[in-house]
Amino acid sequence: MTNSLPTSINACERYFNARFPGYTLANFYPNELGVLTFELLPLQTWVICPKCGLPCTRFHDVRKITIVDWDITVGGRIELILPVRRLRCNCGCRRSEPQPDWIYPEHRISKRLAAWVQVLLGHRITNSDISEITGVSWNFVKELDKEVLKTHFDNPDISKLKHLAIDEISIHKGHQYATVFMDLDDKSIVRVVKGKSQDAISPVFKELKLKHEKDPIESVSVDMNAGFPKMVKNYLPGCQLAYDLFHVIQIFTRDTLVEAKRFSLNKLRQELRGLKKTERTPDVLTRFNTNIKVLSNAQWLLVSNQGNLKPSARDRLFELREHNQLFADLYPLAEMLRAVWRADTKEHARGLLQEVCDLCSAIAQEHEFEAIKRFGKMLRKRAEGIINACDVRYGTNMLEGANNTAKVIKRLGYGYRDFEYFALKLKAAFPGKRRQLEGKKQGFQVVYKGLVETLAFPQ
Repeated sequence: MTNSLPTSINACERYFNARFPGYTLANFYPNELGVLTFELLPLQTWVICPKCGLPCTRFHDVRKITIVDWDITVGGRIELILPVRRLRCNCGCRRSEPQPDWIYPEHRISKRLAAWVQVLLGHRITNSDISEITGVSWNFVKELDKEVLKTHFDNPDISKLKHLAIDEISIHKGHQYATVFMDLDDKSIVRVVKGKSQDAISPVFKELKLKHEKDPIESVSVDMNAGFPKMVKNYLPGCQLAYDLFHVIQIFTRDTLVEAKRFSLNKLRQELRGLKKTERTPDVLTRFNTNIKVLSNAQWLLVSNQGNLKPSARDRLFELREHNQLFADLYPLAEMLRAVWRADTKEHARGLLQEVCDLCSAIAQEHEFEAIKRFGKMLRKRAEGIINACDVRYGTNMLEGANNTAKVIKRLGYGYRDFEYFALKLKAAFPGKRRQLEGKKQGFQVVYKGLVETLAFPQ
């Protein structure tokens, strides 16, 4: 009975023929850094001349190049040394023979290693860590990443977009922002623009208008940025503009409740200063200290979902309402605002919003508190977008997640000077449901200049 297993020589030849077609192994050894190095020799003694197309066996000279590859069986990086012959053809051609197709074009690494780098990049490993693991330079890791991101996320299709959300995110210190556009049905970021001015975002709105002349967008969810409603009205007429509840509550907290806290503290201090020394008894001072203490975190207690408050927070809220009449009157407003967004019909929402505005006017008159009066005027001015929200049933809450994701991306990359690269990374973090389903079908691939090539998984 003969042994059916191949000999070691035959196994070696089969391995190199499959992995590096056209080459065979001449020698192998670890280099001075301990990296396993393979010297390869071409199987053919002739090369097809790129000029005349005939076989050429005469060579002007031969030089050696080093190609970096990745091999799981070896445990990581390997180096390949292979000769490159310069032809001396009878037709006068003096060109070097073309590189093998398993080498990444215009570089000295294999397609397999490039694909492995691109796989690692898809798992949010930092470019520096990938460079250290694979030995590929940081700049080339970035280049490989941009190749993938541009191919898959550069300009997502917006022709089927029905429900859009727009919000700005911070990209640098010093009030530098980017505007993000999200497809709420697909949960994908479709455009990222540097800046938040009307001049910065107008090209995207022009594109949306052009793409949706026959099939208009149904709704656009925005925050209270004054520029967004104007752009929607100018470029997307007939589209329902909806304001997000989160931003209204945010304005209520920042401009009304924080001011109410300051207003109450000033009132208490003025009242204390007006007391004579004989009137400042221990009981009176204790009452003032209690009233001041209950104002701690008062704004967050009023806007928090009451069902989620811990018992200690509920006790503080009870004390706040008991000792401060202004906050007791402001207490129902947050829940009343939420009810507007939960309304079944626009008529119901309109009635609820009117109740909120009436309560704001009453509180302003009762306490001579101008901040709540301004808030009520803002609600009346934005009434159409607020009422639309109950019908649209979409907000910018999904897009708010992009803010946190952007912070994570910036932290991993220690900031980004290349805005295009940052925008592509952000789009890739929110690829959408359709892209996620497509990604599950993809194999081990390498991307180069928009071309996607599927490779065998690295041995």
